[in-house]
Amino acid sequence: MIDTVRDRARLLASDSVTVEAFVRRLGPIVADEGSGVSLDLRSGDARFIRVQLWRDVETGVPSMLALDLVPAQLSVADPARAFGAYKQSIPAPEGATLTLFFTVW
Repeated sequence: MIDTVRDRARLLASDSVTVEAFVRRLGPIVADEGSGVSLDLRSGDARFIRVQLWRDVETGVPSMLALDLVPAQLSVADPARAFGAYKQSIPAPEGATLTLFFTVW
């Protein structure tokens, strides 16, 4: 799983990144509401229940990727060991699904 996340981060950081490259790696676009809104992709990888790709408003170049994991795929410690500190989007009640942001490069 960590290797998959690293691979997607490398793709996002590449100079030649395109939406089409993500579609080839992750799955087809199922919703595109236009500029400034994320693309929803249907993941070909069963470990991800939701995949969203954001594009730069001016250029259309992919700029952020959200991968929602199937519960219990990783502990918080696993990506923290691989990528370091994370930020939590908002405080969540005990037992709720956490949204964590990692900077991967």
